[in-house]
Amino acid sequence: SGRSDPSPCVARFNRSGRGSNEWIASRNSELYVARFSRGGLNIWALTSRETCGSHAVLEFPLPVLILSAVLYLASQSPRRRDLLRQLGASFDVLDVDVPEQRLPGEPAEDYVNRVAREKAAAGLLQVVALSGAVVLGADTEVVLDDEVFGKPAGEADAARMLRRLSGRTHRVISVVWAVSAGREEHAVCVSTVEFAPLADSAIAAYVATGESFGKAGAYAIQG
Repeated sequence: SGRSDPSPCVARFNRSGRGSNEWIASRNSELYVARFSRGGLNIWALTSRETCGSHAVLEFPLPVLILSAVLYLASQSPRRRDLLRQLGASFDVLDVDVPEQRLPGEPAEDYVNRVAREKAAAGLLQVVALSGAVVLGADTEVVLDDEVFGKPAGEADAARMLRRLSGRTHRVISVVWAVSAGREEHAVCVSTVEFAPLADSAIAAYVATGESFGKAGAYAIQG
């Protein structure tokens, strides 16, 4: 793979079956266990009882990379802040301005991936001089018949989107990028959502709650 191997603690970690805060890896007949908490990340080599520094672990997947980093969120989304807090991550928020405009002929998933990465990259430019900084950028879009539904511009636009989605099955594409000065990781999630037929009165009542605004597709599935 071309990676340097400066430490016996370098290994790829995967989630163990014992809980979301524990990850395991094996290398050279040694079993490593990593556990993270609000106090930081601790890694043990179980056979030799050696304690490894977190900086030696080069192969953590995205969730542990996020939780063990000096993390910045390149988003003003309250929902994304809530999700990171649920993970127990400490982070600061960066304000970035990235145009969310699909290019002609650009596939929907490529568009979401590009915008998420551009958000993370724009945030990294603000903190690249800080040691250990990792910037998280994300984007979510609703897609129906190759039409990308972003955030509604107003009540009429929100109602239009919901009428289009009514009684249909659509995709929700989410992409997350974590970038630092020397590394990038990303994850993609595509969900299928089926709407029951919606009466115009139900659409109007929902839009009137204000929940449609700031949400791709003019709705929040979490309520």
